[in-house]
Amino acid sequence: AAKKVLHEYLLALRTDPATAALRVVMLSGDARPEDAARARAAGALDYWTKPLDMERFVAGMRQLLAPAA
Repeated sequence: AAKKVLHEYLLALRTDPATAALRVVMLSGDARPEDAARARAAGALDYWTKPLDMERFVAGMRQLLAPAA
């Protein structure tokens, strides 16, 4: 149920003009491909799983913090 709520919240962010452009990455302990697909379909830029790969984390944060193109 919690995953559904998070995805609904993300969809709500995407439909509000004030928050639609926020860059969102979801972090989860659940590595199922369907959860990653659901997160991306809801508007997440990426879906990271635990344990967190620090190289991927640093690269991802650099990308997220870079000025929008």
